[in-house]
Amino acid sequence: MGPEHSGLALRFLSVTWSLGLGRAAQLFCSDLLYLSLWKPFTTRRQDVSHNWLKQSATSWHLRLNKMHCERFINILRILGTTMFGVSLLLGITTAYIVGYQFIQTDNYYFSFGLYGAILTLHLIIQSLFAFLEHKKMKRSLETPIKLNKSVALCIAAYQEDPDYLRKCLLSVKRLTYPGIKVIMVIDGNSEDDVYMMDIFSEIMGRDKSATYRWASNFHATGPSETEESHRESMQHVTQMVLSNKSVCIMQKWGGKREVMYTAFKALGRSVDYVQVCDSDTMLDPACSVEMVKVLEEDMMVGGVGGDVQILNKYDSWISFLSSVRYWMAFNIERACQSYFGCVQCISGPLGMYRNSLLHEFIEDWYNQEFMGSQCSFGDDRHLTNRVLSLGYATKYTARSKCLTETPIEYLRWLNQQTRWMLCSIYLTGLAYVVGHGKEGIWKINDPFTL
Repeated sequence: MGPEHSGLALRFLSVTWSLGLGRAAQLFCSDLLYLSLWKPFTTRRQDVSHNWLKQSATSWHLRLNKMHCERFINILRILGTTMFGVSLLLGITTAYIVGYQFIQTDNYYFSFGLYGAILTLHLIIQSLFAFLEHKKMKRSLETPIKLNKSVALCIAAYQEDPDYLRKCLLSVKRLTYPGIKVIMVIDGNSEDDVYMMDIFSEIMGRDKSATYRWASNFHATGPSETEESHRESMQHVTQMVLSNKSVCIMQKWGGKREVMYTAFKALGRSVDYVQVCDSDTMLDPACSVEMVKVLEEDMMVGGVGGDVQILNKYDSWISFLSSVRYWMAFNIERACQSYFGCVQCISGPLGMYRNSLLHEFIEDWYNQEFMGSQCSFGDDRHLTNRVLSLGYATKYTARSKCLTETPIEYLRWLNQQTRWMLCSIYLTGLAYVVGHGKEGIWKINDPFTL
């Protein structure tokens, strides 16, 4: 092959790229350009080069067909899921307008219509797949694994109740996973927040833990701080996290996402798995081990969540009803989603991710915007969406457990649920667009999701 082939390949690459053939054309042309550098000096080499060119062209053709097939399947999946949702909505609306009911009493004290039938069918289908997933969880217990991967536990804290924080840290000390690193980042560095750092030092051991009161954070400087001193403080935080097993950092207020970013960024790629936890959560001693098992069994699982139960379920009727809702959300809904490898949200109180994946999207995750403003909600759900968008599965295991606090007053509960509902509406739609509808027709979203 001579220089004319190189020019042909370059022209072909520019044209096909402009036409949207993209990666497939690039692969073919890279093969062609490589061949052009190997000038055949003998007839035999010309024959070999010719055969290689034919094989490269065939390989390019197969790759291009595969890409077109995948794109076509994604389009069909989007259309199918959209049509299914629209038909459900139209059917329910029509039945409501005309007043159609399958069963009804004389004065409508009891009625069963199309909407009730769809919900019942949905619950039955969810329960069936949840049952199958729970059976798979029991079988996975028999699979032995080596606990030789490094794990870091990141705790997000903000004006936490001292009793709950103590219970959280005591449960952390009882974790059975060997060599786990603990990082607690406090959202706030005022005098009112110092008590949380004191509790951390008291529980984890003052001689075994490192603490740092940071005037700034990774994205905002402190008062009268220069850019150079800010860089030095960031380096100090990173070095402290890497060189200590237990670390507590107080930093300038920035919200939960800023707190999580600090832990992720300071850790870098120094560990294999990152576990997340809230400061009002009591962890089961074996929770980390069980989540590592799930990640070790399948390398295409990018994140896993556990069973979150209510710590204060008997404090009020609201917390008791919340505990019932939590049981349904995790043992039925998430178990069903886990069967298909697409858990919608790995909850903040108990979750674990592959650290290598986190650093694929940590900046995009932090800088997420909605209508031009940076998002301050949906941190855990957006993490899950990002994992799914990379083609990895998200799973749930009932064998990993924790207890967490829930609101006992109606107004606080309503505020929590409103925030979660807005997050669910926005981020579930985003996941549908980014993930090309990969969850299929079984992912019917509950607005009051956890």
